[in-house]
Amino acid sequence: RLAEAAPQVELVPVEGWVTGAMVLGSVVFILLQLQPRLLVTNTTPAGGDMGAHVWGPAFLRDELLPRGRLSGWTPDWYDGFPAYQFYMVVPSLMIVLVDVLLFVPYNVAFKLVAVSGLLAMPVAGWALGKLARLPFPAPAALAVATVPFVFGRSFSIYGGNAASTLAGEFAFTISLVFALLFLGVVLRALDTGRSRALAAVLLALTVCCHLIPAIFAVVGAGIALLLSLQWTRRWGAAV
Repeated sequence: RLAEAAPQVELVPVEGWVTGAMVLGSVVFILLQLQPRLLVTNTTPAGGDMGAHVWGPAFLRDELLPRGRLSGWTPDWYDGFPAYQFYMVVPSLMIVLVDVLLFVPYNVAFKLVAVSGLLAMPVAGWALGKLARLPFPAPAALAVATVPFVFGRSFSIYGGNAASTLAGEFAFTISLVFALLFLGVVLRALDTGRSRALAAVLLALTVCCHLIPAIFAVVGAGIALLLSLQWTRRWGAAV
């Protein structure tokens, strides 16, 4: 029995090191393309619609949050409009938290949160595979598979990839990360009946960051449910 168990004990660290190298390598590769030196330079983010988004978190920090509100009227544009009434507030809250609680300059905090979705994408891909209990090396391969998507050039504004993120669609990218985590937790919950509350929280974060990835997440969860076999227990877990 010891002889049979020994190879299994040796394989686990190797798989862990390979997985870690693939996931971390994907994150580092994405980070290097984003030019880290410029990310920590205290300059105003711009490009595409990004410059228009710089105003929002600062207004949230200076005007809305001190009044205990997450949305409200602003006279700044269009002869006035309802700020954060129809737009996602969670990514802006993240910027405010990094700026205020971590004492990071506002422009730098904005940049770091804006690219956080891109950097978290490989980790979310790995987590999806791990939570779905896919065999090695599938979870690590999912992490690597996010890299071509991040740098895909077939679109530049729809959201999710680097071009869209740097053009201002960073809320979409963050939402997509939460959507992948949500799908992983759903697959685990359908299998074990556990983590249902966590799945609900992740779906709420997905919705509050961007609606389109939330649609993708709900459709994906529905497909996972339909493909399950133990209908009675899994329908209960889904509800």
